[in-house]
Order: sequence, then C-alpha cells, then structure tokens
Amino acid sequence: MYKYFKSENLKTKRTFINKMTYLAPIIIIVLSIFLCVDYFQVDIYNWWYTTGITAVLSIGCCLLVRIDVLKKNRAVLGLPVDLKKVWMSKILVEIKNLAAACFIIFLFGQLSKYYLMDCWQCLKVLHFRRNY
Repeated sequence: MYKYFKSENLKTKRTFINKMTYLAPIIIIVLSIFLCVDYFQVDIYNWWYTTGITAVLSIGCCLLVRIDVLKKNRAVLGLPVDLKKVWMSKILVEIKNLAAACFIIFLFGQLSKYYLMDCWQCLKVLHFRRNY
C-alpha cells in the first residue's frame, strides 16, 4: 500500500494540489490578520472550517482525479495493480494534504496567543500614548 501512496504522491509533485495545501491556509491567516486582529484565533478557525477546508477538499479531489483522467486512465488500467488500492492511495494523499493544511492553521492559531496578541497590545498602548 505504501508503494501506491508514494506513486500517487509523485503524480502530484509539481501540481497546484501541493501549492494549494500551503496557499489556502496562508490566505486565511493573512485575511484574519488584516481584517480583525482582536479575534484572530477565533477567525482563522471559523473561516478555515467554514470556507477554507471545503474549498481545499473539493478542488483537491477534482485535481487529483484529473491527473489520471487527462491520460484516460492508461497509466493505471495497463498495470497489474489493484484499483481499490489505487483509489485508497488517492484518498490518503488528499487526507495528507488536508492534515498539513489543518496543521498550519493550528500552528498559527496557537502561536498567535504568544506573539501576535502581545505585539497588537503593544501597538494599541503606543497609539493610545501618542493621542493623549
């Protein structure tokens, strides 16, 4: 099964699927920083689980299947492989991509308690002192 997973992972090596795994969470993090820093942690989890993960999952699955469809499944059907294992490896590749994206969101959400909020509070204090 590991060989099937490695082969499906190699198929996605230079595609948008891997870029989307890192790009989608970063876009949500940047939007949360600029739109509402006070509720950054709540916003990244809310936006990720309502819009981000659904978009990454649906687009990722479509792009993953599209790799073999463009070749009309010749690469898979011509080999003596179990097609159930091929599909399971496709599913595992997408689960790996989703887990990496969720880990990025989790990492930034947890680190924001220590770094982002302290910096934001310092900026508020400096702004308050300048005005009065």
